[in-house]
Amino acid sequence: MKSNLILIFLLLCGLTFAQPAEKLSTEELPGAIKQYYQDLNLINSFSTPSEKLHLTNYLYTKETNRAPNSKRLAHVLKLLEDVKNQEYVSATTMPNKFNSAPASSSFLHVVQYWFKDHEFISVRLKLYQLDAEDNLKIINLYDEENDSILLDGEIEQLTTPQYFTDEYHEWIFINDQWLKKGLRKVLVH
Repeated sequence: MKSNLILIFLLLCGLTFAQPAEKLSTEELPGAIKQYYQDLNLINSFSTPSEKLHLTNYLYTKETNRAPNSKRLAHVLKLLEDVKNQEYVSATTMPNKFNSAPASSSFLHVVQYWFKDHEFISVRLKLYQLDAEDNLKIINLYDEENDSILLDGEIEQLTTPQYFTDEYHEWIFINDQWLKKGLRKVLVH
């Protein structure tokens, strides 16, 4: 009975289940979407959860006394702005600065597969929790290397992130750009 209720709930929430293999895309993920996930991983790797929360507040308030105080945090703020600008906001979307920004998380997003249906793309991701010690190790390395940027593969080699959950993200092509719909769909294990 409980599992039936969970299934009904997931269906009502519009959870997109995995499509048959022949529907999965064999093309490369569009560059803007690929960049979005790389930016998320860099944001989560180069800042602590409290720094992300502080920067997200600054992004929405622009209070000068809350401006980033280092090159690293200025870089993270720029990435947060880029991520925010790639999110679809409809007239019915409730404004919520913490809805889709990685405000207090430290997850690495790894694309598992994706499929396209006309102007829509669904992406399945595995989320890995970056522990505080690894997070600080990457931040220190960033500061020591004079702000040089590590690629996702390098971040994964420096850490031992733990699997957390799977998510589906939906993207829509509007005005010649891919925009991520605000709500995430989390798979409950």
